[in-house]
Amino acid sequence: MLAEKLLDLKKDLLEYAALVETMAADGVQGLLRKDVNRLQNILTQAEPQANGKEIEIDRKSTSLLAQYQPQAKDLRAILMMLGMNRDLERMGDHAVNIAQSALYLLERPPLPPLFELPRLSGLVSGMLRDSINAFMQENSVLAKLVCARD
Repeated sequence: MLAEKLLDLKKDLLEYAALVETMAADGVQGLLRKDVNRLQNILTQAEPQANGKEIEIDRKSTSLLAQYQPQAKDLRAILMMLGMNRDLERMGDHAVNIAQSALYLLERPPLPPLFELPRLSGLVSGMLRDSINAFMQENSVLAKLVCARD
């Protein structure tokens, strides 16, 4: 029973990470393409969805700790997911800040070309994906590689 619940929690965390990654990418692309609708979507649709996922993961994690009193590996996994949940929440907040800043900048005189922004955005997305994959696959080598890229 606990194993099923942990798998469900991991699935929720994976969905949350994908949402946050999309939010950040949409913020950058919205700025680069001057796509106000994409930026507004982050604020009106993605942010409330992300906030709901963060609360749900926190609730499920706390419930698992209280109901099952997990030990060893299961306890470490739940505590790790709680930490990742907090980190994803902060990343989602940063994505919102990017969208708000992009909307502000689009109302101003044109910016010089932002050549490095797509490359840096890609690096961040890759690191997020690899860190989530390292956790899901329990791959310490991949986790260390992500840390080295940071």
